[in-house]
Amino acid sequence: MFYDFAFTVPAGTPEASPHEQTVNLVSGVIHHVSIEFPAGCRGTVFVAIYHGAHQIWPTNIDEAFNAEDFTIVIDEAEHFPAGPNLLRVEGWSPNACHNHTLTVRFGLLEPEAIAPFAGIGTMLKKFMRFVGVK
Repeated sequence: MFYDFAFTVPAGTPEASPHEQTVNLVSGVIHHVSIEFPAGCRGTVFVAIYHGAHQIWPTNIDEAFNAEDFTIVIDEAEHFPAGPNLLRVEGWSPNACHNHTLTVRFGLLEPEAIAPFAGIGTMLKKFMRFVGVK
């Protein structure tokens, strides 16, 4: 399943008090994340994504995504346990003169979709030992 939403960062939003939007996801594995930046954003609009208090994208803590007329695409395998899974998208634009609307997308595989593949690593190791490759 895919989640797709608009995220509007108001002009003049300071980094110390970013604009936030919460996304509620089901349990499973996030396999795709994309952030689409329209023209006019370079150097003015910044975005980071958190799970609880932990920044998960970009991976380098205390940094943020920024682009110009470009979609940042991340192929990922971020596992989320059963229960509510809230991601928080934070954006700021201290020097922007206009509001900017980004498009944020998450691709998620439900646990039932990945369960058949859960034991493949163990089976492959056993097979390799069986054929004499250690």
